[in-house]
Amino acid sequence: PTFISPWVKEMGIAAFQALAMAEAATHGASSADTVHFHEVGAVDSIVDTIGTLLALEALGVKTVSCSRLPLGEGTVWTDHGLL
Repeated sequence: PTFISPWVKEMGIAAFQALAMAEAATHGASSADTVHFHEVGAVDSIVDTIGTLLALEALGVKTVSCSRLPLGEGTVWTDHGLL
């Protein structure tokens, strides 16, 4: 759509490419091109990602940062196997 700027399109593609690379590494896929998005490929996730980029652009936000995330350890059984 024409109401989505080139910057939002570029950053949206970059965000989903980064997610694909992380999914590939996590699940031992041969490349990001072979990854099947599960929850991330759902419409609500796409709307969340692109909506956030649209808001950042509209508000003129130039940088975003966060503190280090606390990491846990251990394993859990999921629909995707042992994580």
